[in-house]
Amino acid sequence: MKTKYSDKPFAKALAPILQDKYGDNLGRYTLSEFLLELKEKTGFSEEYLRLMLRDRRPLVIPEVPEAAAAILGLDPHYFKEYRLWWVESMIQEHPDLMVRVYDVTRAFTEDKP
Repeated sequence: MKTKYSDKPFAKALAPILQDKYGDNLGRYTLSEFLLELKEKTGFSEEYLRLMLRDRRPLVIPEVPEAAAAILGLDPHYFKEYRLWWVESMIQEHPDLMVRVYDVTRAFTEDKP
């Protein structure tokens, strides 16, 4: 069973899902079908997407994990980069959240006696 959220980078979180959906009985899979759908949804070239999915290009916009999630029937929040973008956008929209996020993060990371 897949966890609610992945703590792995996008490409590493996506690989086992693609293997399950598109893989053969040995776990080998090609990206062509997925890349075509992703290209249609994002407008990126197949080659750029291929490099992104192989972790050789940075994941630069939230639309890529959103599109990947839609194709695969996932919540885009599954991907950690998407969650980070989402938190940042919520802080931008609601500046009062900054203090709350800061306080929770500081309490979480500080050593307690």
